[in-house]
Amino acid sequence: MTAAPACRVDFAATLESHGDRIALITAEGETYRYAALAAAADAAPLPAARCLIALPMASTPQAVILYLAALRRGYPVILIDTADSPVGTSVRDTYAPWFPGDDLTAPATALHPDLAVMLSTSGSTGSPKLVRLSGRNIASNAASIAEYLAITPDDRAITSLPLHYSYGLSVLNSHLAAGAAIVLTDAAVNTEAFWAMFDRHQVTSIAGVPYSYELFDRINLRDRALPSLKTMTQAGGRMPPERVAAYAEWAAARKIRLFIMYGQTEATARMAYLPPELVRDNADCIGIAIPGGCFELRPVAENDTPGVGELVYRGANVMMGYAEAPADLAGGVALSELATGDLAECTDAGLYRIVGRRSRFSKLFGLRLSHDQIEHWLAGRGIAAIVTGDDRRLVLLTETAPPADTAAAFAVHLGLPGNSFCWLTGETPRLPSGKPDFGTIRRSAEAADPEEPATGGDIAAIFAAVFPGLRIAQTDSFIGLGGDSLSYVTFSMALEEALGRVPDDWESMSLAALQGLAGSGSAGGRLRWIETDIVVRAAAICGIVTLHVGAGSVNGSHFGVAGGAAVLMTLFGYNMARFQFDRLVSPDRLTVLTRFLARIILPYYAIMLGYLALKRAPDIGSLLLVSNYQGRFGGSLEPFWFLEATLQSLVFIVALFTIPAVRRLARDRPERFAAALLAGAIAIKIIGAQLFDQHSLQQRTFDATLVYVAIGWAAWTVKDWRWRIACYALALAVSIASWGVQDSHMAWMALCLGPVLFIPKLPLPRPLAAPVVTIAMASFYIYLSHIFVIGIVKWRLGINSGLLMFALSLVTGVMFWWLAQQVPEKMRRRRAITTNL
Repeated sequence: MTAAPACRVDFAATLESHGDRIALITAEGETYRYAALAAAADAAPLPAARCLIALPMASTPQAVILYLAALRRGYPVILIDTADSPVGTSVRDTYAPWFPGDDLTAPATALHPDLAVMLSTSGSTGSPKLVRLSGRNIASNAASIAEYLAITPDDRAITSLPLHYSYGLSVLNSHLAAGAAIVLTDAAVNTEAFWAMFDRHQVTSIAGVPYSYELFDRINLRDRALPSLKTMTQAGGRMPPERVAAYAEWAAARKIRLFIMYGQTEATARMAYLPPELVRDNADCIGIAIPGGCFELRPVAENDTPGVGELVYRGANVMMGYAEAPADLAGGVALSELATGDLAECTDAGLYRIVGRRSRFSKLFGLRLSHDQIEHWLAGRGIAAIVTGDDRRLVLLTETAPPADTAAAFAVHLGLPGNSFCWLTGETPRLPSGKPDFGTIRRSAEAADPEEPATGGDIAAIFAAVFPGLRIAQTDSFIGLGGDSLSYVTFSMALEEALGRVPDDWESMSLAALQGLAGSGSAGGRLRWIETDIVVRAAAICGIVTLHVGAGSVNGSHFGVAGGAAVLMTLFGYNMARFQFDRLVSPDRLTVLTRFLARIILPYYAIMLGYLALKRAPDIGSLLLVSNYQGRFGGSLEPFWFLEATLQSLVFIVALFTIPAVRRLARDRPERFAAALLAGAIAIKIIGAQLFDQHSLQQRTFDATLVYVAIGWAAWTVKDWRWRIACYALALAVSIASWGVQDSHMAWMALCLGPVLFIPKLPLPRPLAAPVVTIAMASFYIYLSHIFVIGIVKWRLGINSGLLMFALSLVTGVMFWWLAQQVPEKMRRRRAITTNL
């Protein structure tokens, strides 16, 4: 090796000090040890005289060896993605560097002695602007990162990011500085090839940008067994605080350290980090300055928010300056601090938080508009948008067209004409770093008609109406968006109106696929084919109301109609397997429970608390949602045992799916899981019969009713007709064992479950179909309100007409259902127009 160059990079110059420790591991399993790596770098073919080198920095040992060869010999190196990329072509044309494979004679160029590495900041635009980094910049940042991450020689990282990107390069540098190993791969993080290599080589740390973590969610990373993983890092842009908090909680449970970091290429890579123990409670912060660095908040004219200023960084890793032409390569250090362009504040705990960016503004009609604030405003309305633009117009990119009223409200809100902004739809173009490619977005807007309305068609409107406030992409489906047994009736009926028919497996079809069916059917004819379980739901709720109306009081005669609740419980399990399975096996499984609490239990609590206020006496069993174990009959709250039993079953199912082995069985062998669930539910019912007096409790407890949920689950899961017959027979047997052969429960199960299992759709005359569908859609609200309607008519008004009570119960429930659909939507539209940025 030659004498130490002026631009000495310590970790490259001292590779030999780590001896026979493994430095690199290739995709094929080949290893390079530190001493051999140093020898390979010294033997690498470079021009004899110091010159400018352009290196396509792939995740290969050959590229790493050439990179280290340049650092060890003091040759300035420009790292690019490929030689024929826009950046590579621009570098060749502007700086005329030596490329690997060129003749070993290189043109002489005036180069500053401290110059070591240059990185592009232009993404895919091909600008020749480069960040000039000295050997001191590179070495100091690598040492700082290795220090606060506590990287040891036993650690192993993997190239989850491009090495020509400053973040990816910092992973390589910091691990080489610590004598650790790097697993080299160009496999994407959302492929099994990547994770097979991760497991095979016992990788201990992984780095990612926000988009990486989005991909992690798509592959259910938090569901995987990752025994070797000790450290995760995130930088390269702001990640949504909700995702940060979710990963922090998961990582803490796994004893994995999650570091949220902040940096810019102009500071070599890193400027700040948030220690793992602070991440969960400070998910929107970037943390503290790295070792050897410090921050200052500098006031800016365009900001008048107290405590907010431009974030200015000082440290040994601040770049020498920019290069835009060959003459700049000879320049020395041009700045001692880095004005980041980010607006930030410092919390009481001493943590820095980014609140905006100086350059992300447009000035239209005298108004200064922050792109970050507009993105935040839209996110608050459930629309994930990338906002960019200039002083002529704003450009907003969403994965799918926003609701028509949102665009109108947005124009009114900003006080701008409609042609002042352009809505684009499609996937977000990204730079190799994973960051949004704003230049490409703006160029796409130039080719678009800014006044062309963004519409998604009738099918998109159905998605938007059923899932208000959610970001809906062309690839989303009813199941993927979290559709459930409350919303599917509305969705499927609206779909039938739009398409003329409801296709098989519509619940798993994407928005794009459903839009492609538009115009393929006809909505005419005297008959309307309705999914059987919708008809059964309407019949069951009518049976329940008839029971309570006919009894006059809840503990009266059954009049042969008891059993509707058991049917609804079975439909609950049926629709859980149908609509919630994907969510139950995902990291978001708890949302199945939280949505049930929000949509079912909270309205129940509102009614219950109003009732208890009138009674002036608390009902502890109802408040705790366990009154179904008290054997209490005759009160107005008694019918709500069904909600309690349903919630208890749901808690059990969600808890079951927190067990990895259960998730694997349900995902890989769904029929076997359904059989196991049935067997377990029967066992629980048998045990419960020994512990509780089910005759006095009337089979209303969790242990007695879980079996109906399990039957419903199996009814959807098993497709073979022989298994369905067995499932049907089991349902009848359970009803007989619970209530006896003469009771109406068996008749209800026989008449309702049979059609659901064996007849997918039923033809109804159109005049009859409309009320049946409406009753099914409003069934939950009918259930909540009917007992109070009966009480008012019978006990307050003294009218003992069963037919009147029945009709008023249905009408009142439908009215409440209609209000529940209309009021939130009207409030959402009003907020969209009146709320300020």
